[in-house]
Amino acid sequence: MIQLLQAILVYEPHLRLKGNEVLGHSFFNDLREIPAPVRSNGRVIPHLDYIIYQQSTQKTHSEERDADSSDEEENESRK
Repeated sequence: MIQLLQAILVYEPHLRLKGNEVLGHSFFNDLREIPAPVRSNGRVIPHLDYIIYQQSTQKTHSEERDADSSDEEENESRK
């Protein structure tokens, strides 16, 4: 920790650690490790990958635009 503080408190700005370098220091390793969530009965809650679920259930902007344009074409052809 003393080593980190010395690197942060360097007088010359170009020699001083940048913010991302400070946060990447091993002193902060414990903060990067997120403990597994635990229920009140002591059982660990399994990790759910919400990103995959979100990607599989939501349309992208381009898919929505393509669907809108095909709906407009169908409506025009019916007229």
